[in-house]
Amino acid sequence: MVAFVFLSPLLFSAQAIAASDWYHCYISLAGLGGQGGTYLRLTDAGDSPQFMEKVFRVPDSHSKEMLAIALTAVSANLKVFVFVDPAEGTYPEIISFYIAP
Repeated sequence: MVAFVFLSPLLFSAQAIAASDWYHCYISLAGLGGQGGTYLRLTDAGDSPQFMEKVFRVPDSHSKEMLAIALTAVSANLKVFVFVDPAEGTYPEIISFYIAP
């Protein structure tokens, strides 16, 4: 019983982190939201897509950089790699974001 009490926070925190993953995506929308903030609408390009046309939020601390990456990918018709938990709330926050080679 004592071991479970000490280990249970580790088990639950590992489950929360496990949902985040890298996704190869298409961008169909990139811009500023009506209430402020930057948003991207992405579709998972994998063989078994985990999400389609889902809107994600860009962290305010990196909004300019991530919007520049998104607009570059859209204008060059490139996909992106996104590290995110697509099940996290209405507009999941993007953790990391790269143009796919």
